[in-house]
Parts: sequence; structure tokens; C-alpha cells
Amino acid sequence: MRLMEDEWEQLVEDIREGKINSELKLAPNIRRSLEKALGKGDPKRACELQKEFEKGFDGIIRRVWPTYLTSCVPMFSHCYGATEGIIGLNMTPLQEEEEFLLTASYTIFEFIPEKDMSKPSPKTLFINELEVGQNYEVVVTVSSGLYRFRLGDVVQVAGYYQQCPTVKFLYRSGALLNLFGEKLNQAVLSEVLNDVITNVADAELIQYAAAESTLLTNENLDGRKDKQKQPYYIFFLELKFDASSSLSEDLQMIEFGKLIDSSLGHRHHYYRRLRHGNQIAKPCVHLVRRGTFAKFKEYIWKIVQQQPIKSKCLKNFVPQEC
Repeated sequence: MRLMEDEWEQLVEDIREGKINSELKLAPNIRRSLEKALGKGDPKRACELQKEFEKGFDGIIRRVWPTYLTSCVPMFSHCYGATEGIIGLNMTPLQEEEEFLLTASYTIFEFIPEKDMSKPSPKTLFINELEVGQNYEVVVTVSSGLYRFRLGDVVQVAGYYQQCPTVKFLYRSGALLNLFGEKLNQAVLSEVLNDVITNVADAELIQYAAAESTLLTNENLDGRKDKQKQPYYIFFLELKFDASSSLSEDLQMIEFGKLIDSSLGHRHHYYRRLRHGNQIAKPCVHLVRRGTFAKFKEYIWKIVQQQPIKSKCLKNFVPQEC
């Protein structure tokens, strides 16, 4: 979807002309095959698509393929999956918040309570020991060979389907901002940024990243004009602004910084206390160009392909009875 939104003009042009963009790196035989399928082009279809894309991308799938997707066809995620296997099945697809039934017949699940995740050898719980409303990191043992593998996913127990828990995905365990023990997780950050975006009518959040200022080796790297002795959070936001937006980039960064600071204080009491105690300075916001995160992802992927994979498993295993 993001690719379609970013490249729709070129897509329309290719359909109109019946040729594939020459800048795309494709094997000659694949390019010939695709251009053969395009024939001599389809100006009428290209015009139809252009009109729909220019209206915006809300509901775009149903608008460009109305024959296959009508307004009454629900769209949902049928499962909670990972590289290690299927973790859960969506038993209530029509709910706004997805809840997944754990696939206990195929996977041995253990769970680390959220408060114990940072311990070197945390105690784990089995399915029958979980509490509704509590958060846990997922540990799996699967028939393919992974043994007590820590997924890094943190879930919340939403309820039960008969005798098996249903869970909601919250965040990745490594994705924490933690300057003074506040442990601000990805779920809170997402809520904060969604809250901020709703207060800026002409902006749409594409992607974001956040980090602690203590990670910087150069004190001027973040570009702040005010010299801060206290640590702070740094946000990198990739946004799409309405063409009519009149705010300059500097004013936009200042405005977003204020809104993020306010929303964090409202949603996270520990952060609010640290700010009032002047232990943490206000956040610093950087607006990055469209496509920045996509390019960064490609760069990281190239590095990952060159590095050996290290598994994160529980050590000092002591068998537990159910």
C-alpha cells in the first residue's frame, strides 16, 4: 500500500504506455514478460486509476477493484504469525481490536511477566497461570527445533475462549525508551503519536523512530539550538502534509515537539513526574523526507544479510510442572 501511494504516478504512466519504468532493475526476461502482458497500454484504465488516486488513499483498494472488494467485505488479519510459526488465530475478525487465540496444539508456550523481562533468567508461566489484563513476553518451543525461544513480542491477555487465553499484541520488548527507569514502550508511543496527528488536521503519519539523546556521541548531532544538560527523547517523523499546509518546517518541528511532550505527560505518569522534576528535557523532533524510512530499511536489510543470526533463548532451564 505504501509503495502504491508513493509510486502511483509512475504506475499510471506504465499502464497508459504499456511499458515498465526503465529505472526499475528487472531481469530482461521478466521485463519482456510484463510488457507483453501490458500490451499496447490501456489509457482508459490509466485515467480511471489516476482519478481515484488523486482523491486520496482512504478505501483505495475497494475503489480501484470494486468487482472484487465491495463495501460489505470485511478486511482483517486472520492470524498472529511470526517467522517461528503461527502464534494465534483471530477468532473475532469483526472486532476493532484484534484478539488472537493461542495455537496451543502446535506450540509449547511460556510467558515472562512484563516486570521480569529484564532479569537474566526470569521465571516463566504456562497458559493456565496467566491473568487477564496482564502483559507478558512470549517464549515458544516448536517442533521445527526452536527451544524456549524468546520472541521479543509482548502481549496482553485479553480474555479466554473456552479454556485457552486470547491475546493482543502490544509491542516489541527491545523497543523501549528508558532514561530513568520509565520504560516507555512502543504501545504508548503509538498512542501518543496517533493522538498528536489527530490534532494536526493537515498531516498524516507515515513512519517514525524514537531514541534517547544519551545515544548521541556528538552533542550537536541532533541540531538543538538550546543546550540541554538533561537527557531527552528524539523523534524522527516521516509525515505527509496537505499541500495547503502553511507552517514552515521549523515551526512544524516545534509544534510537534510540544504536542508529543503534552501527550506523553498525559499518558505516562512516570514521564510526567520526570518532566516536572526537570530530570528529562522536552523532546526534540526531526521531520525527515518522504521515503527516508524505506531507504533506511533497505540499508539495514543489506547489513543483516551479512551478519550471523544469534538466537535469544532462555538459559539455566529448570523443568516446570503444569
